[in-house]
Amino acid sequence: MLRAGMSGCGGISPVTLEAARESPHFEVVAIQDPDTERLAAVGSQYGIERRHPDFEDLLAEDLDFVILNGPNDVHGAQVELAAAAGRHCLVQKPLAPTLDAAEEMIRRAAVADVRLGVLMLDLGDPVHHQVKAMVEADFFGTPTLVQATSAHTLYLDTPPDARDWRRDPARVGGGAFIQLAIHALDLARWLLDDRATRVFAGGVRGHTVFEDETTLATVRFEGGALGHFAASYAADLY
Repeated sequence: MLRAGMSGCGGISPVTLEAARESPHFEVVAIQDPDTERLAAVGSQYGIERRHPDFEDLLAEDLDFVILNGPNDVHGAQVELAAAAGRHCLVQKPLAPTLDAAEEMIRRAAVADVRLGVLMLDLGDPVHHQVKAMVEADFFGTPTLVQATSAHTLYLDTPPDARDWRRDPARVGGGAFIQLAIHALDLARWLLDDRATRVFAGGVRGHTVFEDETTLATVRFEGGALGHFAASYAADLY
């Protein structure tokens, strides 16, 4: 069993900890969050006794890797510290708010010879692996168009307060696109085994507290396929 430390005890942490409970490959042995009340609540719920408000104290634990679930803008500094400590990193999407920051994280991990991965939940779905196998077997023929919508009304029903990092485009790196549509775009990239070369995108504000609440992007992939990706905090898929 690999020993993992988890940083960030916010909304995505139950998904991580439930996956750890079910996995025969890793366990979360220590957690970290500067919010001590949230840290205590999550630790108690999942029976994790080793709890740290400070990230460097988490790195001092006997760990094989760290899972970074915190705000987008803290990933870079955490990867720098983790790489210096020889800890492999699995980062919750997106890797960073900007391309420059992401490239710097990749560089630091390479210099330190540690693995750096991005956690995209859709890649763990067995159905998507079946679809990828069908694409590779030419079951569909040559893909020319991918369309996807990513939406939920969580923040329409329960808007975050003004201090929440999700309200700050600089900390997020954007809005609905980087938080929602990125799932579908990354899935399409993986299914097609291709990369995006040209992108047109726009966003609008409408019914929620977010400046970039609803977004639409058209993507041309290197192999010639087109992608059409919509995302919104003011709509729901269910």
